[in-house]
Amino acid sequence: MAPKEAAAGGPSPEFQDAAKAELLRQGAEAAEQAKAKAEEMGNEMLKYIEQGPGGIRVLAAIASMVSIVKAGLDVFGNVLSLKVVTLIICLYQIIFGFTTLLLEAPAEWWEESGSALDGIKRKISKYTDLLEVQAKFLLRMEGRGAFIFFQGTLWLAVMTGITDIITLAVGAFQIFLGILYGWMASGRDAAGCISVAKSGIQKAGAAAKGQYQAVDGAKAPAGP
Repeated sequence: MAPKEAAAGGPSPEFQDAAKAELLRQGAEAAEQAKAKAEEMGNEMLKYIEQGPGGIRVLAAIASMVSIVKAGLDVFGNVLSLKVVTLIICLYQIIFGFTTLLLEAPAEWWEESGSALDGIKRKISKYTDLLEVQAKFLLRMEGRGAFIFFQGTLWLAVMTGITDIITLAVGAFQIFLGILYGWMASGRDAAGCISVAKSGIQKAGAAAKGQYQAVDGAKAPAGP
């Protein structure tokens, strides 16, 4: 039978110890789940990295879509809270993410959309033509890598704290992709990228586990 709370003066020491033990147990389970999820996602990433530059470009396109969605949601939240600086950065992230998506998305993605989006495709074509003239650095792999890396640093700059895990994940993923772009642009092969990626995935899994442990440990009630 679980220890009963004291009739007066708050919970008994036995009750506090039992509650703390239960929170720590739940925290350990959440940490293991976070580590397993990070490793599962990492293994999926490796499949694309093994494909070389083409696979990395697909990852960059996916990261851009995630960044656009997050920035759009954050715009709504920051309008309500009147956080002007963060709002402006989120608007930038929408534009930057859309630009990266146009540059990195496989041609098949646009072809599968059919003729329904022909008008939008023409506007997109004009925008990409403009980029080729006004932003020539985006035509080079190292330039696009630096651009994606920059977007990642912007997300880290607007983090509300170490517990802002979603912003941290999006920013860290984009920074990681920017580094991979630089790696590939230097002429190194995919095998080296995979080695770097595996190391990063292992660290991400350990960091996710440690983060959950830290958060749940902080929530645990203090002893008597």
